[in-house]
Parts: sequence; C-alpha cells; structure tokens
Amino acid sequence: MTGAIAAGVVTATGLAGFTVLVLAGWIAAPHAGLGLAAVLRASAALWLVSQHVGFTFRGAGRIGLLPLGLVLLPGVLLWRAGNWVVRAGQVRRLRHVGYAAMALAVPYALAWFSHFFVEHNRPATFGHPLWSWAADQKMVAMVLAGKMGKEVERCAAERAQPAATR
Repeated sequence: MTGAIAAGVVTATGLAGFTVLVLAGWIAAPHAGLGLAAVLRASAALWLVSQHVGFTFRGAGRIGLLPLGLVLLPGVLLWRAGNWVVRAGQVRRLRHVGYAAMALAVPYALAWFSHFFVEHNRPATFGHPLWSWAADQKMVAMVLAGKMGKEVERCAAERAQPAATR
C-alpha cells in the first residue's frame, strides 16, 4: 500500500510540475481560444513523454513517445510551414509549387554535377549537411544584400597571399 501511495505522489508531483511550466508558457505566449483544458492536455502529454511511455505494435515492437515525437514533429512543422508558404505566396496552382521545387533543385543539381565531374571532389553536403546548409543560407543572404561580390574578392585576395602571411 505504501508503494502505491508513493507512486501516486510522484505521479501527481511530476504532472503538477509540467502543468506549472505549461501554464507559464500559456500565460506568456499569445493564444487564441485555448483554455485551461489545452494546458492540462499539453502538460499530460509532456509528462507521458518524460516517463518514456510508449506503444507496442504487433510485428513492429515497442515504439516510445519520444522517438515517435522526434519523427512526427518535423513532419508537422514542415506541413505547417508549407501551408504558410502557400498562403503567404498566394500559390493558386500546383505548377507554382513545381516551379519553386525546381528553383531549389536545379542549382543544387548543377553544383553537384560541377563537384563530381569538373572539380572531381565530393560536396560538403554529404559529410557535413548542417554546415553546408548554413553556408548556403549565408551565401543567399549575401547575394540578396549585394555583398557577395566583395566576399568573393576578399576570399580571392586571401587565397593569393602566401600561407606564411595569413
């Protein structure tokens, strides 16, 4: 009986702690139409994840909520971001999405072709995808700000200097 009481106290304490955290976030963040019930649902979900609660599927084994959430969360975020892009960009036809995909895919395809067949090296994307992505974003920002020409000149001048003076 003492074990059951202790388990109940620990469960209530953990759930109360998450409820306080979620309630603080709910008060601080702008929200529309979300009530106390949403706060309690969110805190219960966080508590379940923290306790590594999972599901057992016949043939697939046990899947925990944390790994499941780590798979589903990026998908949901991408879905929401895509909906935002469609609304903000006023995309009316599916072919407009195709144009955007081509605008992203063609430069990468040309760059990879250049890496493999012209420069005979391996793109950094394979070994360091996050660094590659960050460098691409920085380069696009510099192009949009009109600073890329100066950066190319700076890199060329730095490369022309002997290694001892760098």
